[in-house]
Amino acid sequence: MLETYKSLFRIPGAIRISFSGLIARMPGGMDSLAIIFIVLGAEQKYAIAGALTGVAALTTVLSTPFWSNQSDKRGQKFVLRIAVPIRAIAMFTFIALVSFDAPIWSWFVAVIVAESSSVSIGSFTRRRWMSMIGDNDKAKVDTAYSLESALDQTVYITGPVLATAISTVSPSAGLILATSFFLIGGAMLFTHEVSTPLILDRGEFPPLIRNRAIHCVAIPLILIGGCFGPINLAFVALTREIGHPAIAGVLLGVGSVGGLVFALINGGIKWKISAGVRFRINLVVFTLLAIPLPFINSLPVLFVLNFFLGGSVGPLFPTAISMVEKRIPKSHMTEAISLIFAGIPLTGAFASIWAGKVIDDHGSHVALWIPVLFIALGAASTIFYSRWYKD
Repeated sequence: MLETYKSLFRIPGAIRISFSGLIARMPGGMDSLAIIFIVLGAEQKYAIAGALTGVAALTTVLSTPFWSNQSDKRGQKFVLRIAVPIRAIAMFTFIALVSFDAPIWSWFVAVIVAESSSVSIGSFTRRRWMSMIGDNDKAKVDTAYSLESALDQTVYITGPVLATAISTVSPSAGLILATSFFLIGGAMLFTHEVSTPLILDRGEFPPLIRNRAIHCVAIPLILIGGCFGPINLAFVALTREIGHPAIAGVLLGVGSVGGLVFALINGGIKWKISAGVRFRINLVVFTLLAIPLPFINSLPVLFVLNFFLGGSVGPLFPTAISMVEKRIPKSHMTEAISLIFAGIPLTGAFASIWAGKVIDDHGSHVALWIPVLFIALGAASTIFYSRWYKD
C-alpha cells in the first residue's frame, strides 16, 4: 500500500497540490463549529447557531456547482482570482458584525455573501490530479481520489479540535483562523501553474443536473448530508450537558480519524468489486452503525462508535467519484464532482435548523435520531437506481 502512495507523490507538483488543497479546505472542518462558538459567545441560542450554519450550507449548494462550472469553462485561475478574496472579506465582516453585536439579520447577510463565493476546493484538486496523471493510469487516479478523501478526513480531524481549542481563547478566533487558512491555500493553488488544468472543449453534452449517472450518486449523498450538521450540534450539546465542553472537537475528530484510516486503506486496494456495489455496501454499513447513536450514554463507547462511523464514510466519497468518472467526459468533471457533493449541505441546512430546535427543547439524545433518519433514507434511496450501480 505504501508503494502505491509513494508512486503518486513522485509526480511533479503532487506535494504542492496536496498541501495547498489541505490548507484551503480547512474551513470545511472548522467553520460549522466556529460559527456555533462565536454565536454562543454572543449569548445566543443553539437555534440561531443552527440556522446560521444551515443557511451557510444551503448557500453553498448553489455556489459550488456554479463556480465549478465556470472553472471548466474559464479555468481555475479565473475562479480563484474572484472567489477567494470575496469570501475572505465577507467572512471577516461576519466576525466583526457578531463581535460588535450588530443586528442578527446582518449576520445572515454576511454569511450568505461569504458562502456565495465558496468554491469546492476538493473538486479543484481532484481535477488537477486527473490533469497531471492523464487517462492511461486509472488505478493511480483512483489512488489520488482516496488520498483526497483522506485529506478531507484530515481536515475533519484537525479542524474541530483547532476550532474548539482556539475558541476557548476567543469566540471569534476559530473563524479568523479558518478564513486565514482559506486565503493562504487558495493563493497557493492560484499560483501553481504546473497542476492547473487546461480548458477543454466541452462540445455538445446535456446539462449534468439532468444526468442519471449524477443522480444515482448525488441523491443518496444529499440524504446522508442530513447527518453531519446535527451530529456536530448534538455532540457539542452532549459534551456540555455532561460537563466536558472542551472534548467536543476531539469527539468529532475521532470520527474523521476513522475516515482517514479507511480512506487510505481503500486507496491502497486494487478492487475486484465494482464501485457501484461498494457504494451501496458502504451506505448499509453506515446505517447499521448509526442506529445505536441515540442510546449511548458512555463517552468511551461513543468515541469507538464514532471512529467506525467515520470509517464507513471515508471510502464512500472516492467510490462515488469513480462511479461518475466512467460516465462523464473530462471536460465536465470539475462540475460533476462538485454536483455530487454540493447537495450534501441541502439536507444539512434543514437538519441543522431542526436539530438546533430539538436540542433547545429536548436535549442532545433526542436530536441524535435526526442523523439516523437521514442516513437510513440515503441507503434506502439506492433501490431506485439499482441498474446504475452495475459497471
